[in-house]
Amino acid sequence: MQLSLNVVCGDAALAVLKQHDPSLRVRSHLEGVIHDLERFCLAEIDHMGKKSLRVHRLVQATVLQELTPDERASAQRDLYGVLDAAST
Repeated sequence: MQLSLNVVCGDAALAVLKQHDPSLRVRSHLEGVIHDLERFCLAEIDHMGKKSLRVHRLVQATVLQELTPDERASAQRDLYGVLDAAST
């Protein structure tokens, strides 16, 4: 999945992420985490074209495997909420 950096670093995403990690309530901290994901080759950032973030599918699979079914459902609701907020 590829998401616009505007969505990933948007207000709706920050509101969701800060529930899980209070340090991510500041956009610059989130940008640092995204930079680290790219630095460790866990994600790709398209800086020139679409300005988007794509997390490697093996990273996605590993994270999903560690979540309980309830956590997975909650994460899916959060994602839909962020995407819905971005579309308005």
